Amino acid sequence: MEWEIEYNEDDKIIRIKTEGVLDTESEEKLRADVFNWIKRHNCFHLLLDHRQIKELKISTTGIYEIPKKYIIQNIPHNIKIAMLVPEAQLRDFKFYETVSNNSGYVVMLFTEIETAAAWLKK
Repeated sequence: MEWEIEYNEDDKIIRIKTEGVLDTESEEKLRADVFNWIKRHNCFHLLLDHRQIKELKISTTGIYEIPKKYIIQNIPHNIKIAMLVPEAQLRDFKFYETVSNNSGYVVMLFTEIETAAAWLKK
């Protein structure tokens, strides 16, 4: 999987755009990269655009473990993640949203970028 990350100073939002195949290895690398941006910019609002993901190759158990990895890496619970997802993987991303919220992380799925950005600004 490939990704681009940028920080918008005006919006105070870290924007991440991904494409390709999302697997466990790429998720771990992306998480580490994003965490560095969070620390560098002291920014806790993330707009994660996964709409160009072609395939999700993370097991249900792997998805369940992701928020536990956040805790191990000391990723703060005050982050707010707006996630744009492809329709084909909506069910799996919905599971991620649920386990993240149950772990104390604020994650919401969206299909439109404007709605996602507006939610982050609230």
